[in-house]
Amino acid sequence: MRIVVLVLALIAFGSTVVSAQNQTVTAFKTGERTTGMTKQCFYDALGNGYTCTIGAVELCPLSIQVRIRL
Repeated sequence: MRIVVLVLALIAFGSTVVSAQNQTVTAFKTGERTTGMTKQCFYDALGNGYTCTIGAVELCPLSIQVRIRL
């Protein structure tokens, strides 16, 4: 009986920890670079850098949603 309760508690605690570790935040554009037929858009979210590649004639979004792990 104790083992079942312990296993259920670990499963419940483990799922809570996983959901708390992944969060979505907004990254804001810091720059862009066009090379050939593509453009790299650079973003920053909480001190982390992100890159999004798009077509050279497209406009970089001013912000994007990124998933971070805490």
